Amino acid sequence: MIQIDLLLEGLANRYAAARDQLQAHPEFSEYATIKDIPADLQTLVEQYQTARQNLLQERIPIESIVPARRRVPANHTATEQILLSDIVLYDAKGKPMRRYENLSLDGEAARDESGNYVQKTQDEWLVHWGQRGRTLPSLPLWYAIFEQLHERQHPGLAGIVKDLKEHWLATSTRQDYQRNEVTHNPGFFPGEYLPCSLPSGNHWLRDIGGKKEWKSPLQSLLLCKDVERAASVLQEAIGVPPYIWTAADGTRSSHPERAAWLDAYYNRLNLNCGNFLFDRGRSRSVARE
Repeated sequence: MIQIDLLLEGLANRYAAARDQLQAHPEFSEYATIKDIPADLQTLVEQYQTARQNLLQERIPIESIVPARRRVPANHTATEQILLSDIVLYDAKGKPMRRYENLSLDGEAARDESGNYVQKTQDEWLVHWGQRGRTLPSLPLWYAIFEQLHERQHPGLAGIVKDLKEHWLATSTRQDYQRNEVTHNPGFFPGEYLPCSLPSGNHWLRDIGGKKEWKSPLQSLLLCKDVERAASVLQEAIGVPPYIWTAADGTRSSHPERAAWLDAYYNRLNLNCGNFLFDRGRSRSVARE
């Protein structure tokens, strides 16, 4: 793996220079996917992504190797922020494991300069918000946000529900069906991989929250205080019952890594834990205050 470290370190410096060159291009906003990038830069990006993925698979930290991304000035002056306080995530025993004293959540999903909603993959959103000093919310963080906004009867919750009914909303949560693990910050916090062996099938959350084979995986996914109450908490907050989707058995070995997305199509809140990494949708970001 030392050779991969050195390869990535060399590629990262060239990648950073190429990235800055690309972002300075007057037509940069038109490059929506890697296929749109000029050929000379596309090869470099693909090499970099391959080396980076090898490190992630071996649980090798990459933050000390990859140079810091150039920060893009945040443009949130037109986006009202929803202020949150005392957000708590819980471990498998229902004990607090992480506390956020003050967070700000975007008051609406990201839009482009024309006012249209932006759609990206999970990886693209992670990069997008990281460049702006903000964070893509994880599935547990979204759960805690829903719960608090509902308890406070905050008017901003209605806008989130609208997003969910119109399109997928991104999370930073990623399930690995081969390793039976979940991470809520893929690639950036090595070691934060929780055991999560999701059983097969798609189910109403109310039907499985108390079942032995589901209780531990659901806790790893939601990091909530009482996983058996998760269905009622989400239904009260969003107004429709939650339904969990998992990857089909026949595709788990060929595509083990899946991104978690949220939506509220068909009168249910879908916890999509089987989406492919190339799926695209909307996003909001959070930041510590």
